[in-house]
Amino acid sequence: MAEDLMRNIQWFPGHMTKTRRMIAANLSLVDAVVEILDARIPQSSRNPEMDGMVGAKPRLLLLNKADMADPAATSRWISAYRKQGFVALGVDCRSGKGISGFAPAVREQLLPELLERRAAHAKTTPAPPTSTTRSGCTAWSLPGWKSTSRWTAAH
Repeated sequence: MAEDLMRNIQWFPGHMTKTRRMIAANLSLVDAVVEILDARIPQSSRNPEMDGMVGAKPRLLLLNKADMADPAATSRWISAYRKQGFVALGVDCRSGKGISGFAPAVREQLLPELLERRAAHAKTTPAPPTSTTRSGCTAWSLPGWKSTSRWTAAH
């Protein structure tokens, strides 16, 4: 009886369950994930379900509030996360310190993997839509799809 009761108890508060569902539903729309952690407690501030939800998508970990954390400890955490295959940066979002490293990290460390994934995906998916313009409207033709024209106003 106690075991049945324990299996049916939902320990996640409602807002966390809703957020988890929203993340899972939207992950298919993104190429990479940025996870923001508290630099003072990086491992404790991670959501343990993120690894399972994100899967093999490239990830960048931002250790925020690095100005409030021990710099040596932050450096060790960044090294540990990099050894696990993550791109990791120490930042302070309030002052902007370390944020300038974000774009280069994406460009130099995530972009090559993203381009490889896109190229592999392009080999297995139909060609992108083509368009023709008529009277200020654009018609999209989707190769491999049944012929249903969708007209949108050109902007």
